[in-house]
Amino acid sequence: VTGQPGTTATNFAYTGPAVPIPDDDPAGASAAITVSGMGYASKLTFSIDGTTCTTNAGAKHVGIDHTFVSDLTGTLTSPSGQTAQLFSGADGGGNNLCQVVFDDSAATPFSTVETDDAPFTGTWSPDQALSSLLNSPADGTWTFTVTDGASFDTGSLRAVSLHVTGFVAN
Repeated sequence: VTGQPGTTATNFAYTGPAVPIPDDDPAGASAAITVSGMGYASKLTFSIDGTTCTTNAGAKHVGIDHTFVSDLTGTLTSPSGQTAQLFSGADGGGNNLCQVVFDDSAATPFSTVETDDAPFTGTWSPDQALSSLLNSPADGTWTFTVTDGASFDTGSLRAVSLHVTGFVAN
C-alpha cells in the first residue's frame, strides 16, 4: 500500500434481482458485489439502499424488505474470506431497511434501533468494524448475506452497495 488515504469512495452495487430471504434458514440470501481497480482500500462503508422508504410489507423500493427486522443478521464477506457482522437481532421489530449506511465512524450502533424507528434508515456503526476487512486487496467478489433466525416473517434482499475508498499517490 502506497500513498495517502483517498477522500472519495467508489460505489459498487449489487445489480441482480431481488433475492428471497428464506424463513428460519441459516443459509440465508446472498448478493455478490464485484470490486475492481481499487487495490487496497483505506476505508469501507456499506449501504442498504432503496429509493422510497416505507414500512409496507413486500415494499419493492427498499433495500431489504422484511416484516420483522429483528429476526435478521447481515454479514459482509471480503474476497479473502474475512467477515464483519453488520447487524444482528436489533431490537427493531418493525419492517424494512432503506437508505441505511454502516460506517465505522458512526456514533450510534444499529443494535440501538427500536420498532418505532421503522422503516430503518440513517447512518449506524456496524456490530463488527468494517476496518477489519482492510487487510487484503479490495478487488474481487464481496458477498453480503442476510439470514432470518426465526419463523413466520419473510422478505427479500433487493439493493445494497459497497463503498470503497482507496489510496492516492503522494
